[in-house]
Amino acid sequence: MNALKRPSPRRYWQRLRTTPGLLRNVMAMTAAIVLGLVTGGYLLVNAGGWNPLSSESEVQAEFEELPAVSPGTQQEVRMAGVKVGKIVDAEPTKQGHGRLTMTVDDEHTVYDNAQLVLRPKNPLNEMYVEMDPGGPPGKPLGEGEVIPVEQTQRPVQADEVLKHLDTRTQNAITQLIGESDAALANAPEEAPRALRKLEESMDRFQPIVQALGERNKVIEELMTDLADISAAAAGDDQRLVSLIDSVQQVLAGLSDNEDELRGALEELPGTTEQLRNSMKSVSGLTEELDPALKNIDAATHELPDTVESVDSLVGALSGTIETADPVVEKARPLVDDLQPVVGNVHDSLDDLSPVTQEMDYVTAALVPFLDDLGAFVYNTHSLFTLSDDHGGLGRGHLTVNTQSVLGNERAGDDE
Repeated sequence: MNALKRPSPRRYWQRLRTTPGLLRNVMAMTAAIVLGLVTGGYLLVNAGGWNPLSSESEVQAEFEELPAVSPGTQQEVRMAGVKVGKIVDAEPTKQGHGRLTMTVDDEHTVYDNAQLVLRPKNPLNEMYVEMDPGGPPGKPLGEGEVIPVEQTQRPVQADEVLKHLDTRTQNAITQLIGESDAALANAPEEAPRALRKLEESMDRFQPIVQALGERNKVIEELMTDLADISAAAAGDDQRLVSLIDSVQQVLAGLSDNEDELRGALEELPGTTEQLRNSMKSVSGLTEELDPALKNIDAATHELPDTVESVDSLVGALSGTIETADPVVEKARPLVDDLQPVVGNVHDSLDDLSPVTQEMDYVTAALVPFLDDLGAFVYNTHSLFTLSDDHGGLGRGHLTVNTQSVLGNERAGDDE
């Protein structure tokens, strides 16, 4: 029995050429396979999968917990919001923590003082790691080194919050969610109308919001002022202590003098009654002052004319003073010459003082002859002539009194 021979490639090629439609089908299948390989590779590289052209280093970090971490879903590692790696593994530790294994591009150096935060990417709780790679004075993270749990943070899950609530609160939240679901069942039809009404309500509330904003500004200014006052008061504790001590001493003094204070308060009604009577007297005084004020007001109307008269008098006196100024200037030497004589006159007056006491008698004796003396002076041209207006005639009158040289008795002398 002859062994079966393997067909040569030439026979395959002949068959492809001779069989109708076979070559076309093989070429289409080949193109589809090549296109699928290229597309799969592109998606694999851009979806965070394996990239044969990239060089990555492995980084491990411990977290208190690793909620919703799924290494097979290509969860990201980011630096400043930029993807630099992915999560490749997660496992528990003996201390009850979670250890996360990540790959990071070699162009990014991770130091031993790096900080990591596990955060949700979306409401579906898909996680990613936000990494702060650290830097000097830290040292680059070596192979096998793990970032400790003190340098990592994890998100707080909603179930962690709910489990701290009591049963009644949990039931209320469950009921709220159920009622919200029922209320939102017709949301596509009712929501637009409700939103329009909400917009109108918001427009109406706009002045209130502005007023609240202004009030918040006033409150901020008030808080700032209170902070300044508090700071000033904090820097002056000694004076505040002294003030409080003084207030305490005043209150203690009031407590010690309580009886005297009570007595003064009891006398206060009488004092107020006296004050009321005094005010009535003052009221009467004001009524009496009113006519005087009216007279003063009337006098003020006449005062300008008086001032004008005084002004003209002052002008006349000014002219008189200017006229008398040369006379005074010329009289100054005479006054200087008379000044020594004034002293002697003063002494002479002292000497004449006894004589002046006798002048009363002389004056009394001369008074009866004043008319004759006036006629004599009027009719006579000279003291030594023997004639007057009526002609020459010798006339004489002689009176002799043995009691007085002057011819009269002294007043008060006994006859």
